[in-house]
Amino acid sequence: MNVKVLKQDGSIVVMDMEEYVKGVVPNEAIPSWPQEALKTQAVAARTYALYFVLQPHPGRAWDICSTTS
Repeated sequence: MNVKVLKQDGSIVVMDMEEYVKGVVPNEAIPSWPQEALKTQAVAARTYALYFVLQPHPGRAWDICSTTS
């Protein structure tokens, strides 16, 4: 499954869900956290993105934003 990500520069990048998760988790979690916490963070990131992929918003060309908005 692909995710359309709006980057801060306004460009949209289409990437595989797992590629998205691999990029997000290191920025949301500390690598020294217990392995189970990192796995949980990956599940949370995947679920969050999947929600927006499956619930498209009319007039919006992207699924998720790369900022904290």
